Amino acid sequence: TFATDCETVISASASDPDGDAIRYVWSDSSGRGRASADGTHYVLPGGDARDVMVTLNINDGHDRRDREQVEVRLAGCAVPDGAVVSADGQHAYVRIDDRGDFDDARYAAAELGGHLATVGSDAELELLMDLGLPSAPWMGYWSPNGDHRFQWITGETHSFDPFCNGEPNNARGDEMVAELWDIACLNDTFPTNHQISIVEFELPGGQADVSRGGAFDRGAVSEGQADYTTLVLAAPQTVRIAVTDRDGTCNGIGDATLHLLYGGDEIAANDDSNGTACPTIEATLGAGAHDLNVRGFGGQAVGDYRLTVELDAEPTPAPAPRLPELMLADGDGSCPAGFTPLSPDLAAQFGADICPMLGTWYIVRLANGAAFDGPGYGCNLRPSEPNPLGQTLCGAR
Repeated sequence: TFATDCETVISASASDPDGDAIRYVWSDSSGRGRASADGTHYVLPGGDARDVMVTLNINDGHDRRDREQVEVRLAGCAVPDGAVVSADGQHAYVRIDDRGDFDDARYAAAELGGHLATVGSDAELELLMDLGLPSAPWMGYWSPNGDHRFQWITGETHSFDPFCNGEPNNARGDEMVAELWDIACLNDTFPTNHQISIVEFELPGGQADVSRGGAFDRGAVSEGQADYTTLVLAAPQTVRIAVTDRDGTCNGIGDATLHLLYGGDEIAANDDSNGTACPTIEATLGAGAHDLNVRGFGGQAVGDYRLTVELDAEPTPAPAPRLPELMLADGDGSCPAGFTPLSPDLAAQFGADICPMLGTWYIVRLANGAAFDGPGYGCNLRPSEPNPLGQTLCGAR
């Protein structure tokens, strides 16, 4: 069983015709595994990618014995030094003693391939106490809109309230981020403080990790909730991320939305503006951890879905520029409803089409203070025209 790339469990069962108790004796070529108390399971820890030969000898304490071997190929996984691992083996938490303000801490965590810690239970908060906290560290809980409504920095959703009794109270005003107190609960405080932090890593190959790319079948998302996964890149890559039904179509999941975050900042989002009911994001991303959220539009529920992550995706060619419907409007820089001043870029590309529309000695306003000359002036683009003009060339929105 590959719980994550950081832990592999091999299980064995044996029976004896006489009913004698069976003794299990394990070993492996790396010498790093450990057997369970009853001997029926053997756990191989993370580390470098490697092949490990595991040997199991069994005997009944008399004259019956057997021997089996299996070679296991392990993916690379290095748990950071000093980390504590959650009970489900999915997350590792590390104390970072470099002090910075909240923004420094959240971006540093993303660069490391993790995020400021999020928790969903008192047990997880208690686990963080094992890191030996010398002072109150930053946690991944904040009010990004400055309205004192807190949310997890990854976009994930929990019903669990992590705050201490009486908190958050915004006692001194502008207390829009959270720190962990030594009584295993959170307090709201100023984002400009300089504090240590706790960084959480989703272990490679775990339930939330989609860093290898491919297709990941995910469960339904309840009303008002979000499904969270993470994409960790070692170097900049172009990626394409898509949400579909389990069969790759766009019929049965509902109105899903896809959100891409870095350090808590939403850097891309899509509903169905790509022309289908299935949201897709294509972007060139830097190294570090990028958090993905799938939720229903307006808080609706989403059915069982498939998340497809394509790494080193070929960028989709940009659509060829087109000249919108044009009109001349009286006034300098003003256009009627449904129109906006034409951009200088489009005017430069389609000058041959625009020039015949203009009177011989016209000079018309474009967007960003630019202007375009009529035939009498040579049909030229003026990047800047400080003088007031009587007409504006407008393009349909």
